[in-house]
Amino acid sequence: MYLRSRSVALPESDFAGVKAHNGKFEASKLQGSDFSGADLRGARFDTVSLRGCDFRQADLRGAAFVDCDLREASLHAVL
Repeated sequence: MYLRSRSVALPESDFAGVKAHNGKFEASKLQGSDFSGADLRGARFDTVSLRGCDFRQADLRGAAFVDCDLREASLHAVL
């Protein structure tokens, strides 16, 4: 699945287990969302609020986080 978000506010959303290779997230507010177990290989996050998000066991190989707020995000056991 290809995901793209631009200038959206989706706080506390459930993206757990989603397969979103090369997804693009731009200028969005996704704070408190659940990305646990998600396959986000090659995804790009530009100017995204990811504060308090759960990325536990997510596959972030090749993912890029540019000018993002990752405070309090859970990054345990990510690939």
